[in-house]
Amino acid sequence: MRQYFAKNILFLILVNLLIKPVWILGIDAKVQVLLGNEIYGSYMALLNIGLIFNILLDLGLQNYNNRVVAQAHNTFTRLFPNIMATKAVFSVVYFGVLMLVGVLLHYSVQALQLLAWIALIQVFNSFYLFIRSNIAARQLYKTDSLLSVLDRTLLIVVCGGLLYFPLTRTAFDIFLYAKVQALTLGITGLIGYIVLLQHFQVSWGHIRYNKIAGIIRQSIPYSILVFTMAVFMRADMVLLELMAGSGAAGEFAEAFRLLDVANNMSGVLIGGMLLSFFSKHLQDSQTIRNISSLCNRTLLPFSVIVTVICIVYSRDILSLIYTGRAIPSGIHLSLLILAYPFYCLMYIYSTYLTALNRIRTLIGIAVTAIIISIAGNIIGIPLYGIAATAVIHPLTIAVFGITCLLYCNKFSGQQLLDGGTLLRLLLLGAAAGSIFYALSTTTLHFFIQVAAGLLLAACCYALLNSRDIRKLLNKLSEKYRTG
Repeated sequence: MRQYFAKNILFLILVNLLIKPVWILGIDAKVQVLLGNEIYGSYMALLNIGLIFNILLDLGLQNYNNRVVAQAHNTFTRLFPNIMATKAVFSVVYFGVLMLVGVLLHYSVQALQLLAWIALIQVFNSFYLFIRSNIAARQLYKTDSLLSVLDRTLLIVVCGGLLYFPLTRTAFDIFLYAKVQALTLGITGLIGYIVLLQHFQVSWGHIRYNKIAGIIRQSIPYSILVFTMAVFMRADMVLLELMAGSGAAGEFAEAFRLLDVANNMSGVLIGGMLLSFFSKHLQDSQTIRNISSLCNRTLLPFSVIVTVICIVYSRDILSLIYTGRAIPSGIHLSLLILAYPFYCLMYIYSTYLTALNRIRTLIGIAVTAIIISIAGNIIGIPLYGIAATAVIHPLTIAVFGITCLLYCNKFSGQQLLDGGTLLRLLLLGAAAGSIFYALSTTTLHFFIQVAAGLLLAACCYALLNSRDIRKLLNKLSEKYRTG
């Protein structure tokens, strides 16, 4: 079972490794360079408002559906049409609320028009993610992995042509960027639905008002959880834009983009897969322990090495992405990227708590994180500007991730992240930090330094986990001999 899960995680990461960095670093970053920090910063602030109120599109329906369908596939036929009908109603409410919030925050007519396109993007994305969640709940992980990059692949093709072709590049603006995203998400949602029909039978005759009402009641705790998590993860950029201006928000977005890349390449993807897997095997404590151990020994070391690279080479990385722009310092990236290992911790163990249906516990942790984030930013931004947000964000994620782990240990009766694994992570971080720092002082080309550092860090990882690697090699050897 662990081998099956590991293969699917590897496939998921490899597929996304080919596409998402190209999208975020080659397209999204290019848009910011082309349009400037002021315009892009305003766009990001509006996008984060859309993400905070995204809960109105879902009210926890996706997490509820994923958990239920993973445990009993026969529930899909009656759940799917009712949830789709419910989400259609929620979409209208979401659009209205978002426009009202924009008016109350005194945004201009142009900003409200952009907010409307962002609302449409979020509506299409919500339907697309819901369709994918049903595919993942059926444990069709490879299909879901391919769908996870389909929208970005289309965006790379369309936006790439518009950005890099001279005739269209001069007419490119933030509205065109939003419109293309909405169009490609609409297309991929339709493709996802067609794929879904190959594995499930959908009967729209099952739509019932009383069923919809029952689903909403059962999903309310999930909706509160999603909303509180969105607030502590996204409110900081909105506060930064309101208190320090759109230019500051744009500068923060430059550094945050790297953290976003890392999250999209690992934790966000694996979290969705873990929820269906944990939900299906809740009664099998050994399988739960094995999967947690697998994530601890692969995802967490990966996050530690990525964090070290971004700290040591922060300025070089930003200069490479934002060509033609002076990068005075990489300090904001160095601070922000400290959140990445804790994001990974959060995605593993908050997902397990969700599968255990410990929603109230998660909401309590999230409220604590909200208090830390909002209070810290309100106090810190007037004094230290972007640096305050860059410090508060990792601190908030660390509190949430570590607390989730402690509660998972309590509810499972197991030590899911043991002291030995934690010690190896700390030693790996120290070794990788020393290696990359030493290489950064040489005259070698940047890419050679990173490649050599990765090779040496991989050797350190192998030494620290030699016992596990020997066990794996012995299993592979036995499998080869018996095969």
